[in-house]
Amino acid sequence: MTLPKTSNEPGRVVIVTGCDHGLGADIVHELHQNPGLIIYATCLTQDAVQTYNAQDSTRLRAVLTDVTKQSDVDRLQAQIEEECPQGVYALLNNAGIIGGNYIDLTEIETYQKSIEVNYLGVIRITKALLPSLRRHAQARALDKLNRKTPLQPRARVVGISSIAGQYCAPGYSSYSASKHATEAFLDTLRIELAPWEIDVCMLEPFSIQTPMMAKGVDQFNAIWQGASPNTRRMYGDAFRQSNVDQAEKTFREAMPTILAVQTIVRTIQDPKGARKDRIVVASRLNRVIFWFLTMIPAWLLDKLTWMAMRKNLAWASDPHLFEDAKTR
Repeated sequence: MTLPKTSNEPGRVVIVTGCDHGLGADIVHELHQNPGLIIYATCLTQDAVQTYNAQDSTRLRAVLTDVTKQSDVDRLQAQIEEECPQGVYALLNNAGIIGGNYIDLTEIETYQKSIEVNYLGVIRITKALLPSLRRHAQARALDKLNRKTPLQPRARVVGISSIAGQYCAPGYSSYSASKHATEAFLDTLRIELAPWEIDVCMLEPFSIQTPMMAKGVDQFNAIWQGASPNTRRMYGDAFRQSNVDQAEKTFREAMPTILAVQTIVRTIQDPKGARKDRIVVASRLNRVIFWFLTMIPAWLLDKLTWMAMRKNLAWASDPHLFEDAKTR
């Protein structure tokens, strides 16, 4: 993997959330190749923490952190402030979940959990680490004032969002809502942190071949079985099969994880900063398609989406059978 040259100045601290497995673990592995970085990997399980600690690296520290628990975040903040007087160079908000399906098939608890992890989790972690990010920015400002070279890279907050943060696809209401909210928060943060020259960047991947994506069929089947009998009749077996087929196709055609990791690591390590507000992580063709979908008016996007739903049989077979609300 070819990455931009960095100063490799010892002691630059990077915090990565959601590192138990999958994308987060791969990101940590690649970042650890840079001897100039000290990496704090937050994990949800003790097993993951022990796996990282078994590497016995002085530059890799795993911290048990549930981003939905303020007490865990406060403990992480205290540890960082004690162990990293130089401040935090980069924060990567990677922790996230995906769940739910069509609104009729999605429980309120799924929406709540998506917001807790994907949105409020980002806010909790970011607010807790802002003082440490400012500490790095202050040191850089002093170096700049004293004409010290090489100048430290700008501090940065990087968020793993999704194309769902701009485009609302059927079946993704809980996930998309949480990503829209996260992008609004990060857009505001980018503007507010300008006086400190702290960059804020969002990465918007298409589907990535992660362990979470590999469970798509099992997740849908569990959702379908949990729906009321009338809801299942209203949508029909063709709809069920369409969702199964689509989940398999999505994973099959998803981007290999390493391609996403390259872009993410490059954004974290780039000595010029992370000044682009958004980076779509996808093939050139998919980037063009995404740009088109975000540019056309809503009425046209709706019509194109409805056409695709009918073609793929992702359409309620009996839309007038709405008595299901009485039998839940």
